[in-house]
Amino acid sequence: MLLPQSLVSRYEQLPNGYPLVLVQLPMYNEEAHCEVVIERACRMEWPRDRLVIQVCDDSTRDDIKRRIDAKVADMAAAGHACVVVRRPANIGYKAGNMVNGMRAVQDLPWEYVAVFDADFEMPRDFLFQTVWHMAEDPRLAFVQTRWTFTNGYDNLLCWAQRVSLNYHFAVEQRARSFMCTFFGFNGTGGVWRRTALEGAGGWNMDSTVEDMDLSIRAYVQGWKFRYLDWVHCPNELPPTLSAYKTQQFRWNSGPMVVLKQMLATIWTTDKVNFFDRLSCSYFFFRFIYTAFLTIVSLMCPAIVIWLDPWRWDWPNYAFLISGNTSALVFWWLVGPLFWPYFLFQTVSVTPTLLLPLSLSWLPPPLLLLPLLLLVVLPLLLLLLLLLPGIGYFRVYAMGSGLIGSEKTKGWKVTKKFGKGKMGGRAYHKPYTLDLVIAVYYLGMTFAACWWRLWLLASFTWIMVFSFLCLSFGDYLF
Repeated sequence: MLLPQSLVSRYEQLPNGYPLVLVQLPMYNEEAHCEVVIERACRMEWPRDRLVIQVCDDSTRDDIKRRIDAKVADMAAAGHACVVVRRPANIGYKAGNMVNGMRAVQDLPWEYVAVFDADFEMPRDFLFQTVWHMAEDPRLAFVQTRWTFTNGYDNLLCWAQRVSLNYHFAVEQRARSFMCTFFGFNGTGGVWRRTALEGAGGWNMDSTVEDMDLSIRAYVQGWKFRYLDWVHCPNELPPTLSAYKTQQFRWNSGPMVVLKQMLATIWTTDKVNFFDRLSCSYFFFRFIYTAFLTIVSLMCPAIVIWLDPWRWDWPNYAFLISGNTSALVFWWLVGPLFWPYFLFQTVSVTPTLLLPLSLSWLPPPLLLLPLLLLVVLPLLLLLLLLLPGIGYFRVYAMGSGLIGSEKTKGWKVTKKFGKGKMGGRAYHKPYTLDLVIAVYYLGMTFAACWWRLWLLASFTWIMVFSFLCLSFGDYLF
């Protein structure tokens, strides 16, 4: 691969030349990707004597272990410093796996560590594009690159994930990095500085979101982060509903555990200023905001039935005053601080709440507005149907994290199949909570028909269909 001379010269001008880089590939029974990711890592452009590829293998299947050993041997025979590290027990999950790997090379003078999950397709110039940022800026603890997706159009579920995650990487991470506010390491597709990682206490083996946990601990010590939107790392989205829910439970319960553990530290540390504390705290607000909108969307049909027909009495006055006051305070005090995320959530989630209200109360000419929206953006309806269903599950996960349930203390690996492959797929039984909410919306449908709120009934009936689809989603996606 021909690298730009301007990029190569950055490393040639460093006082100590090319730094020694450790590349960790944590794995656990990665049947679909275990061999190809090792080969991709070894093909990255970097002086061979300054690069160590370490396969941190926690696999329990002997056939996968043999495949990994054979590929590592092939790469070592080709002249690459490629080794495999294993341990007798899977303690601490992914964090424990990486900690064990670092212990094996603790005597080596490596300065940076790049982490890749098994399904990642790192570009060959990845290290050249990332390491120089930290070599030239000693304040940086890590650099994070952008995820892209190899199966974003395989089915409706993958498409919805692609829309959501593209916002996260194209807007949220990019904006936070540009504004020098807190954002988290995404667990893979990035490079950490060794002194920052070890100075912050290393990977926390008790956390299921070790990336967020370490990011916060490094941030409150005064380290800075940088996001590189132009460096893309393709990877695989969970193609089944059961795999997606497994991932979402960990992604939403883990941050609540971290919030309980770190909130006091964030506001008592003397190594960051008030704005840094605020931005770090606000990072968790997106979870609370999403939970609030989800709960309101579930309550919306009952609110419409309660308020229709409209009567100018004190309960309705109180509803209008409190609702508009809270919205006004949020808009002027919270929204402008981090407007990209606020704008996205408002545009994407709020129509789910406003649609039944507008269909019930708007005069007939104005009914064309929401209908026109659905005609102009037909896929928006499909996205909105998924958001409440997945949103309630996120609320459930957040609640589990806040109360410290046993389920939040374990790690269930997200099943990956490989692009266009679904071999060995197991189907989850219908989800009970989705069925319960479908019954709730069915009751709201009958109530709306009883009160002759026909347009509201059409909305609730669609939600019944949506939650039934999510309940049996493993057989549909």
